[in-house]
Amino acid sequence: MTKLSLSVALAILVAGLGGCEDGEERLPEGPPPTYPPIVDSRLTFVPGRLGDDAIEVTYRPIEELAGAAELRLRARFRTANDGYATFDGRADYLTAAILRSSEGGHFRAQMEVPDSIAYAIFAVEDTTGSTIDANGGRFWELLRHDVDGRPTFDALLQATNEHLVSDADRVAEIAHVMIEAYPDRFGSWVVHDMAERRIRPTDQQGELQSSRRSRAKRFHRRFEDEEHVPADEMAHLYWYGYVLEDAGIEEFWHDRLLDEHPGSGFAIEFRLRDLPKELEKDTTAYLRELERSWQTAQPGPGVSARWGWDARSVLVQRALPAAARTRRAETAALWAERYRAHARVADPDGSAGLWIRRVPELRQRGMTLIRGAIARLDSVNDRWRPPGRTVAAQRRENRRESVWYLRWLGQELLDAGEVSAAIDTFRVAAGRVWYPYLRDALANAYLAAGDTARALEAWAFVAAYGPRPMLEDSVRARTGSHFDEERWSSLIEDAKRDLRRSLLAESVSRSIPGGIRLTGRDGATRTLDDIRDGRPAVVFFWSRYCEPSVRALRDVKRLARRLEGYGATLLAVTADSSSADFDAFLSEQDVEFRVWHDERRDAVRAFRSVGTPEFFVLDRTGAVRFEMSHTADDARFQLEALIWEARREAS
Repeated sequence: MTKLSLSVALAILVAGLGGCEDGEERLPEGPPPTYPPIVDSRLTFVPGRLGDDAIEVTYRPIEELAGAAELRLRARFRTANDGYATFDGRADYLTAAILRSSEGGHFRAQMEVPDSIAYAIFAVEDTTGSTIDANGGRFWELLRHDVDGRPTFDALLQATNEHLVSDADRVAEIAHVMIEAYPDRFGSWVVHDMAERRIRPTDQQGELQSSRRSRAKRFHRRFEDEEHVPADEMAHLYWYGYVLEDAGIEEFWHDRLLDEHPGSGFAIEFRLRDLPKELEKDTTAYLRELERSWQTAQPGPGVSARWGWDARSVLVQRALPAAARTRRAETAALWAERYRAHARVADPDGSAGLWIRRVPELRQRGMTLIRGAIARLDSVNDRWRPPGRTVAAQRRENRRESVWYLRWLGQELLDAGEVSAAIDTFRVAAGRVWYPYLRDALANAYLAAGDTARALEAWAFVAAYGPRPMLEDSVRARTGSHFDEERWSSLIEDAKRDLRRSLLAESVSRSIPGGIRLTGRDGATRTLDDIRDGRPAVVFFWSRYCEPSVRALRDVKRLARRLEGYGATLLAVTADSSSADFDAFLSEQDVEFRVWHDERRDAVRAFRSVGTPEFFVLDRTGAVRFEMSHTADDARFQLEALIWEARREAS
């Protein structure tokens, strides 16, 4: 059987529903447990839960939103089948109500929520989407309740999905409610165990693992002789056995699931994972297996439900690339249409276009789909704009997203000999985001057109972005007698100025709450402002459990040394617990810069960080000027732009 990483398996487990467990873990008598509220009285709902009734909404505005005639209540509505906030690419966001000014300076509205919605988060914004009250990044929320006054299991599960990436402590609070309210649901214990794994120190994990192992055995004994066990129960027992390295439980439920529920989403995904890797090399045979799974796939979640994917979502993700490799138009077109209907990505049409453009007969169709994706990203669709994100921020995000499509559209045009159109496309892309690979593509297009002077200008932008030892030799060789050392140096300096101006034009100025407390490896606690001490700073959110974060450490070490020379500082912030294991990891990675622990997630919430690695650049006042960059090179160049701006203003 194909194995997943332990962290992925743990995450998948949380999609679980469950049965009963013997002994003391039964539903307690007495009043239903209280869901831990997000405390703030500015936005209130009556009734304060999702149900059959219309909801009266009252908002007491922050100063920046007071005096308006109308405000918008922005929301994300979650059904029982939605996945992680970060990974569910087809999440729909909406304006749930229009809040109108009323007596006492308050705003009021009536809101109706469909019965299919289990959980919702809210933020308030002005009618232009430029000023937002997101409750300090925590938002407000409503959960569906049952007739006994308990939050439903699906509502609690979706609440954990919403907070899982950004707030492990919040997930732990919700998990505690789940095991109190639903101790007979396997999913409650899985959520609880995952939350404990994230927030408990490493030296406590052994004791926790023992209790998990005991619980898994009790669940296994309870269900192994039952004649009718639901597919989801079997899948979650399998994954629990896998996580706990109990091969007996793992193999028992794997085989039984395939025998008794062959059309379930869980069985489909198990079969996909069990396919030999060598089969993927035989594209025809591989697609035959995927088609067989497609025909038997039943509606409903699979093991990837945590990401909001069902079995067909997973099938199209695998099948379309393979179909495109066959270069057979009929096969690729079939899977492209299925992909457009079922893929859980932000723009399935555009993504399908990127694949089918490789099939000669479908090239024009692919190009049309790609152009459609670019056109959609050229406007701000509120369906894609999460609560808490301004229209301007969404526009910047759209510009970043669009360059992926523009790059491949330009390359397709260049390969087809449509050089002028390729140049126009690459110029648009390079004007939206200052990524070196876009300037390199533009330079190649200019060179193909015989315009060496403009090719040199484009390559100068690549050189301006950061040191690339082989670049000058490559440019010299490709431009021949047109290369002049003095002119090349001048072009690089011009490019640096243009890059900095462009970055500063797109910078923000967002204040963050004061009093953010971080803990050093020595156990001492200091505020972020104290650590920064009036200096510009790069805040680096990372985790040793995140492979991209670990890979970024080498570049971050170089960045830390660079910042010292600028009179700036690096704040490396992690939500990982401090422990001897953590210290050993830092030693293994030869990390010399200081690391700060954000175990209460104060910094995560204040910066609105949604994952790792992420970089935020602060100016001398402590305002966020650049947010959610993903590489140390980006953060370095952004900070250099701020320093250049400060020196220019001082002179």
